[in-house]
Amino acid sequence: MAQRVKVGVIGCGFFAGDYLNAWNELAADGAELAAVCDVDRSRAQAAARNFGMASPNISIRWSCWSRPGSAWSISSPACTPIAISSA
Repeated sequence: MAQRVKVGVIGCGFFAGDYLNAWNELAADGAELAAVCDVDRSRAQAAARNFGMASPNISIRWSCWSRPGSAWSISSPACTPIAISSA
């Protein structure tokens, strides 16, 4: 079996579904969808529920440090990735 790689998605808006589905489809190859976060708690909760995760978070810092992932997908408006990566 492939080595497990924990992954997370930052931003749970419209396009996040593409990232979430892609990571979910890679589960057989070792991807483990481990975390989602969004500034809108209801979107994060819906994504976590739809993809079988226990709890989402609205804090990027909390998500990245308390649920470290091996990889993170950033699904947010074009103006935000720099702010997210420096959070």
